[in-house]
Amino acid sequence: SLFGEWIDVSRRIDGKPTKCGLSADQCTWRHSRLGLDFVPLDRFYKMGLPKVFQTHQDAEKLCAGLFENEKSDWRLPTSDELMAAAKDGLSSLESYQYLPWFAMEKEIWSSTKSGKNQFFTATVKYSLKRFSRTGDAENVVLCVHR
Repeated sequence: SLFGEWIDVSRRIDGKPTKCGLSADQCTWRHSRLGLDFVPLDRFYKMGLPKVFQTHQDAEKLCAGLFENEKSDWRLPTSDELMAAAKDGLSSLESYQYLPWFAMEKEIWSSTKSGKNQFFTATVKYSLKRFSRTGDAENVVLCVHR
């Protein structure tokens, strides 16, 4: 497809494939055109993280320390990857319990620098917009893997 498809590549804790939802210990979606896996924000709640909104440095650490779907080299998406995923229906995944409803209305961190200690963020639900924020702001964390 021109825009790409979202493919459920979720796995159980024992590594066996399953569907994203209540039975998935590791809920992950792959975007076919971008070739990226996206890990759910609620995964951090399962890890005992007290909040989804994090500073940029903490967001990078969370992604770097993540082990999901037998992969360990997770990272924040670039600004372009985040915008492309949003154009291809990233916000539609909330209905699959992938992204909490509130995350889509907030800004999501990217790895792309926009200045000294500043990084691009993006909103993806009602309007597709890019912003420049200081690293100590608290925004939504979304990790990707190629």
